[in-house]
Amino acid sequence: MPEVIDRMIAVPDAASIGAMRAIAARIGRPVGGSTGTNIHACLQLVEEMAAAGEVGSIVTILCDSGLRYAQTYYDDGWLEAQGLNWRDFGERATHLLN
Repeated sequence: MPEVIDRMIAVPDAASIGAMRAIAARIGRPVGGSTGTNIHACLQLVEEMAAAGEVGSIVTILCDSGLRYAQTYYDDGWLEAQGLNWRDFGERATHLLN
């Protein structure tokens, strides 16, 4: 149903992982990559709204548990081996979440 979609935002893998790890640290439990994608996109909207002087609410959902990603997305060595530089995205997300 494309008529109900207002906008889609492409999110790089490293950005999803950075946001995923930032939100997990914030709420105290692991979340998965889908949640990281949602959070990254929401934070982009927050920045756009702030730049335009807009106020309002953004609502999203936490999609998945991150428990199954302990040996991948939550493993710094694995991420490095994959060439995923997520740290800058994670710092940005952490800053925006605070």
